[in-house]
Amino acid sequence: MPKRFVALLLAVMLVVLSACGTAQNQYDTAAVFAAQQEERAAWLADPDDAALWEALGLSGTVVLGEQITSRTIGAQSWLLQPAEVGGRSVTLCYCLDEQGRPLLDLRASFGLNSLPVEEWRQQSDLFTVRVTAALGGELPQDYETEGLSRYSLLLTDPVGGEVLPAVAGDAALYELLSDGEPHAVCLRLRAMQGEEPLLRVTHLLCEGWLEAEAVLRAQSEQLLWAARHGESETVRLLLNAGNAAVTDPNGDGLLFLALQSGDAQTVKLVADAGCGDTVCNIYRVEEGSLTAAERRDWQQMLAELDGQGVDTGCTAPSIAYYYTVHGEADRLALYLDRYPAEFSLSAEQSHTVALQYGVESAQDANLLDLAILRDDVATAQVLLGSGADASGLLKKKLQAAPTDFSDEMLALLGSRGYFGVLDDVLEDYRAFRDSYEEVAGESCRRFEQDYADYCIAVQKGDTFAAAGIMDSGLLEEIVGQLEAVQQVQKPQTEAINALWDLMFQYADMMDTAGYYYKRISLSTYIVTRRYYRALFEDRLGRAHTLYEQFKHETEVYDWLLENLG
Repeated sequence: MPKRFVALLLAVMLVVLSACGTAQNQYDTAAVFAAQQEERAAWLADPDDAALWEALGLSGTVVLGEQITSRTIGAQSWLLQPAEVGGRSVTLCYCLDEQGRPLLDLRASFGLNSLPVEEWRQQSDLFTVRVTAALGGELPQDYETEGLSRYSLLLTDPVGGEVLPAVAGDAALYELLSDGEPHAVCLRLRAMQGEEPLLRVTHLLCEGWLEAEAVLRAQSEQLLWAARHGESETVRLLLNAGNAAVTDPNGDGLLFLALQSGDAQTVKLVADAGCGDTVCNIYRVEEGSLTAAERRDWQQMLAELDGQGVDTGCTAPSIAYYYTVHGEADRLALYLDRYPAEFSLSAEQSHTVALQYGVESAQDANLLDLAILRDDVATAQVLLGSGADASGLLKKKLQAAPTDFSDEMLALLGSRGYFGVLDDVLEDYRAFRDSYEEVAGESCRRFEQDYADYCIAVQKGDTFAAAGIMDSGLLEEIVGQLEAVQQVQKPQTEAINALWDLMFQYADMMDTAGYYYKRISLSTYIVTRRYYRALFEDRLGRAHTLYEQFKHETEVYDWLLENLG
């Protein structure tokens, strides 16, 4: 049975009991043992234990005792009821679902141990057992001469009946056993390795077999599962001050898991409980899932934290950074709605950003810069809405190369007033455009149309038509482009100067193509003519590619001018 079923089942069982006498009359525990095999999982606190039913031989008459006691552990109320099951005296441990059905803990009721008895003396680490303990046996000689308060006892496995000697020094356990009667207890043991392995009791966990630590651990697992899957009602029932800081085996805390679920109500619940961005060890990222650039970025972040003596055991310094880098805008919005974020990055982190995204300046950067440079419009919008502002690094990048940004990102930045940093750039572009239109604009547009017609003729294999297009005007446009663009006014700003350089590159490439075309007619040999034709076609194609890039960038600047206007 899947573990997640446990969470769903136990989510509905949390009912606070008012009085034990009422519980005696209201709930029929014997119904558990009348359940059919296919129904048994639904009657168990842990449905995965259904397979143990047969192993325990749970059949025969069930006689329930009258002295029911109640016990609250974490978010759950438990009932402990003496009973005889198949002639065996036990204390049934169960909680109740919202319909009042008892959900039985088989392990606590019948004293089941996860570790086989034959392996107890082989353990080098501490381990927990459910046993029946009684004073008895003799202390080893070593313990008699220690001068310490030690006593011997006998531990009986509830299922198999094996009896093992042990030594203990726990005062509470001795007081419990001093009546001379055997008692059901949960103990922590360690196997002392010598000539003869000896079990040593380190401390008494609890009287009875319903171990509070195990119940709390199960509740924590259920809580973590519910947070990860956005089961807000389960989270509401299980969450308390004692388990608000719990983490899963990967180190992920409740806040991170709730955010991963994407459920706003679940996030609100864990936020209201004080589960903040202060729990380290919650940002696990598989190394293989990162690009080389991302990996360098992560390592830089970790190196800085390590230098500060912060042991995060993680790959991100904050949840906000994690979601920004991973482009999870919706979850970032959920986080920022509940928690104020530190948007800025350190000097070292900013330097990493500058290297990663080809920004020459290593000025201070922030999360918004990361989102914008990654062209993540959705994440940038969330950050802008939360009060983040672009750093000097980003604004310099915008001034130097606005056409490096997508149309969507430019539209977003424009809506937030970032076009103000482009005032000088756009003024320079307007002057450049006017000069370009005057001396070269019409010629370039004719080139574009003639070149398109020429390519169609070539694709059809119509060499006669292609030659006609070339001779009728295209060659003239090609050889005249370089002279024309050299007359265009030289820009003043870095961004528009880059645009002028691009214009000059395509014009120079067309001039080279024109030279090779002329060499075709001057060549005597067929091989030589083919050689020059290949060079001509190559350079003309390169020129057209550069022209298309130039045209796209001018369209971006035209759009910016229009929207500013």
